[in-house]
Amino acid sequence: MAIDTALGSLTVRGVSFPWRTDPFNSFFEESYLALRTAQCRSSGGVWDNSRIGSCTSGDILTNRFNIPTVGYGPGNEQFDNADTDEVEQNLRDVFFGNAVIAHRLLVPPKNFTESDSSQG
Repeated sequence: MAIDTALGSLTVRGVSFPWRTDPFNSFFEESYLALRTAQCRSSGGVWDNSRIGSCTSGDILTNRFNIPTVGYGPGNEQFDNADTDEVEQNLRDVFFGNAVIAHRLLVPPKNFTESDSSQG
């Protein structure tokens, strides 16, 4: 599909649809608690990806595969995927934040047994 802009014609190769995860999904709470416990900087809210060329993989994860998704990263969303994109945090801190989220979501608590998972 071609779109005419002030800068000329633009060819669109794919479309990314808006996505959201239910804010009451425990995935959010667990992710937030992981970051808070590890004293990582974080904030809640909704991303504004209204600029052409701004997108995330959340569309595929949530809309196609129904996987709860949160966005966490070092950049300023205002400059997301732009030539002026910049990192506002130390990358080591960001990697650590992603690791603590993954650990909280994937590693069972101490003393967890298989029978605990069947109680629901």
